[in-house]
Amino acid sequence: MKKQRPSGAGSGAVPAHASGAATSGMAVPRSTAVPDAADVLDAATADPMGAWAALSATARAVADAPLWRCSDEHLVDLLRTLVGDLARIDAARLALIRELDTRGWAAAVGATSTQAWLAQALRVDPRTAAA
Repeated sequence: MKKQRPSGAGSGAVPAHASGAATSGMAVPRSTAVPDAADVLDAATADPMGAWAALSATARAVADAPLWRCSDEHLVDLLRTLVGDLARIDAARLALIRELDTRGWAAAVGATSTQAWLAQALRVDPRTAAA
């Protein structure tokens, strides 16, 4: 039986930068090239809203990536890289919470604490919010 591309699959290219590893012979279109890390850092410093929007767009693209096109080795490389990326994203999430807490934002909107606001507004388990 001939393999068919799943419906709703994206362009199919897996960016070489996704894992930092070789592409195992897969062609990577120029349009998926990643900007230099220094450029990304400069852009994030100049426009944090733009950096978060780019992260959101990238997360959507990653979620829609046709993983069936990747070799087993490439999938393992992507998964290993993802663990580090998730740690950095989690650190950024905690920085957002810390900034809101420092500003006293939760009290300003009528919550008893940042923890209470997280638990109620974002439907986060109160124990997780406390941590």
